[in-house]
Amino acid sequence: MAANDGAAPLARLREAVEQQVAERSLRHAARQVGMSPTGLQKFLSGTAPAESTCRKLERWAFEKAARGEPPTPESALAVLRFLAGALHPRLHAEVVDRLLAVLESAHAEAGVVPEWLAGARQALDATPGDPLP
Repeated sequence: MAANDGAAPLARLREAVEQQVAERSLRHAARQVGMSPTGLQKFLSGTAPAESTCRKLERWAFEKAARGEPPTPESALAVLRFLAGALHPRLHAEVVDRLLAVLESAHAEAGVVPEWLAGARQALDATPGDPLP
């Protein structure tokens, strides 16, 4: 069963994985994500990923951000989803939205709204319902 009905977040994850493949190789990217090369190629070809695949891709984006690589909208949302994950599922969407709003407010007050933050809001708004895969 496919998960994460938000087409925009998946498209950006695909772009991030494609960039990783272009920089290194399909096998290297697959190892980094925790998937088989065949499975990763299917994702890159447009196959709707299963819930477990979405989690692996989001974890990979989260780990890239944790290594100090520039955040992406996906890695930012992965962090927020992780933080909301221990709460009751009916609270996930509201909590992720509120956490993102706090970040938006703080950055706006500082006069700097990074591209990843605006992209995270667009991705979240484009994803109907519960933002957790």
